[in-house]
Amino acid sequence: MRYTAGTRGRTGQPPRWAGFLGMLSAGLMCLGPSPAAAQVGLTSAVGSITLVAHVDPQGSISSVTPLRPTSQTGLLMEAVTTVRLSSNAGYRLIVRGLEGASSRVWVRSSTGEFVRLTAGASVLVAGAPRGSKEMLQDVYFRLEAPVGGGTLPPLPVGYELAIDPTI
Repeated sequence: MRYTAGTRGRTGQPPRWAGFLGMLSAGLMCLGPSPAAAQVGLTSAVGSITLVAHVDPQGSISSVTPLRPTSQTGLLMEAVTTVRLSSNAGYRLIVRGLEGASSRVWVRSSTGEFVRLTAGASVLVAGAPRGSKEMLQDVYFRLEAPVGGGTLPPLPVGYELAIDPTI
C-alpha cells in the first residue's frame, strides 16, 4: 500500500467530513427561504412627522403719536392718537389715567362708548384674540378744549399692553 500525504492511509477516498457537509447543504436547500423572526410584521411605508414649536407670548408698545385734533363742538374737542404695538398672542390695549390732569378727559372704550378717565382708572380700548406682527391702533379721546384755541396739553394717560395667556 502506498501512503499519500494528508490521507492518513486512505488513498482515493474523500475525507470523512465531506459527506457530512454534503448532507447539511442538501438539507438547508430543501428548507427554502424563511423570514427571520425579527422581520415578521415589518413593512416599509411612507411616514410623516409633525413638528410643533411653542413660542412664549410677547408684546410691546413701540410708539405713540402726538394727539391730533379731529373735531370740536363748543368746549369739547375730539382727538386721536395712534399706538404702534406688536404681539404674537392675544392682547388687550389699556389706557390708564395718571395724576396731573388739568381738564376732564374721556376715552373711547372697546365697546364704542366714551368713558371718563380719572387718575388711577383704566379703560380697555382695544383687543384681539390673536396677535400678529405689528399693528397700528387708533385711540380716540374727548377733552375740554384749551381756552383761546391754544395748543393741546399733553394728556395725563399711560398705555399698557396686557398679553392674554395661551394654553
